[in-house]
Amino acid sequence: MKKLFLFATVLMFTSGIFAQQLSVGGQLGWGTPQGKAFEFSAGEKGTNGGLTLDLDALYHFGQLNNKLGAGITYNTSLLFGINGGFDVGLYSLELYGVKGYYKFFCSSITPYVSLSAGLSRFSLPEITVNGNVVQEAKGTSSFGLRPEVGVQLGSFIISAAYFVPADYKIDGATYSAGVFQVSLGFRKTFDL
Repeated sequence: MKKLFLFATVLMFTSGIFAQQLSVGGQLGWGTPQGKAFEFSAGEKGTNGGLTLDLDALYHFGQLNNKLGAGITYNTSLLFGINGGFDVGLYSLELYGVKGYYKFFCSSITPYVSLSAGLSRFSLPEITVNGNVVQEAKGTSSFGLRPEVGVQLGSFIISAAYFVPADYKIDGATYSAGVFQVSLGFRKTFDL
């Protein structure tokens, strides 16, 4: 993962020579869990969903009319635990990585696609039953991948993304965890 972050840093600084624009984006939305990590042994779900946040900073390349961008990103999902027979805290799924971005038109209204990849961190919450701890809070890391499609309307963004379920190993067991995200946000572009 250190090599991936080194590559992203070098890419950002060298692309600055060719970049004509810099943009920053932020999105807030709702995520629904994907994968076995969010289910109890009886098949009962531990969460139905929660809030998502996506932040990025991108350089846009002038050679392609600023349609293509590359940079760094942070994405997180905080999924609320269900208080059925269990008392469950917050599940967390995070991505620290690089992002490639392509918008299809040079107009103020344009569809776009992006792909984020990097270090993914999954955290299981503490789970209790009648005040007795059934599972301690634990976390682990893996490789994360997040494709996204959306529409940019001026500075306003509407998007859908899929944090692809990855395998996370905790205490010898393997859990798959991902999130489907629907978000609203903004992208502010600055000329260099």
